[in-house]
Amino acid sequence: MKGARRSVRPGAKVQRRSEPAFGARRGMPRGPRKRRPNRLKRWTLRRPWLTRGIRFSLVASLWGAIVLGLAVIYFIARVPDPVIATLDDRPPNVTVLAEDGTVLAERGLRRGHVRLDVLPPYLVQAVLATEDRRFYHHFGIDPLGLLRATFRNASAGGVVEGGSTITQQLAKNLFLSPKRTYVRKLEEVVYAVWLEQRFSKQEILELYLNRVYFGGGTYGVEAASRRYFGKSSRFVTLPQAALLAGLLKAPSRYSPRRSVKLANARVNEVLENMVQAGYLSEEEARAAGALPLKLSAKGDDTGYPYPVDWVAELIPELVGEHDGDLIVETTIDATLQRVSQQALRRLLEHLPDPVDAGRAAGGHAYIGFRCASDTMLVL
Repeated sequence: MKGARRSVRPGAKVQRRSEPAFGARRGMPRGPRKRRPNRLKRWTLRRPWLTRGIRFSLVASLWGAIVLGLAVIYFIARVPDPVIATLDDRPPNVTVLAEDGTVLAERGLRRGHVRLDVLPPYLVQAVLATEDRRFYHHFGIDPLGLLRATFRNASAGGVVEGGSTITQQLAKNLFLSPKRTYVRKLEEVVYAVWLEQRFSKQEILELYLNRVYFGGGTYGVEAASRRYFGKSSRFVTLPQAALLAGLLKAPSRYSPRRSVKLANARVNEVLENMVQAGYLSEEEARAAGALPLKLSAKGDDTGYPYPVDWVAELIPELVGEHDGDLIVETTIDATLQRVSQQALRRLLEHLPDPVDAGRAAGGHAYIGFRCASDTMLVL
């Protein structure tokens, strides 16, 4: 009968027609639903080479950190007792003799340890503005300063700015030899970080000012002040403080006993650095630059600054650690050396950018060392 319902026997199961799932196509069999990969996985699948490069960089960084950590442990194990860094040990006195036995110069002069809190604030500021402007903001190594120095040197086509911090210079002064090798540079970095962990910033700065070389055989700011100005470093004026800070870069070149003109130009550079660092205003810097330096003496009292500085650099490498006074015998002809220096100085005065060529004036020389009591010869 048309339109009549189909009767269902009692107890029989009724099979109802199932509705398709939401969004599924009618008439298509339902299968297992596939999960789409997340965004990160899709990103890596689309860029396989970049993904491999990132993985390689992470693995290389991990191994580099492990190697650096082992190197730090090795170098720190070789660090001497930190107490030696605080001692006011005076370097041995060095007397440099010419070929005929006459005294060319005496080096190793140092006069006491001066505390940081008794120095004029502008003396410390001049050193910071010139040598390490970010001294209070790094951990012994200044990556920003290193990048800035690299960029400036690349732009100038030569070395015009160094990337070493004051802490690195102190580490080199305390523990390392003057040899310039990659291993020594790594040691310098490790020791600088170690010094930052063991000493405060004020202690590091005080040790640096009392041990750094200021030229003319003087070590420490007190000896340098007495040598150039005839008074204690506690009483130096602002331009005198700027001169002391400027000597740290190249003591032989900027020494006022070699060239007052270059020394005054260096003073103006340091004052400009202090303005850029925010320690001085332009008016204060201009007024300080107009003040006289008031040197205790004019001219170089040794007459042989370059060869004597060269000999002083070779002593630690040839003699090693030595606590006694030394007499250095050289084959330098004093008369010929003085004449060659005068001729070279006249030649450099006509060049636009004088270079430090004092070693060339000295030529080749043999050096012999002997102690005051025991004889020792090093060739």
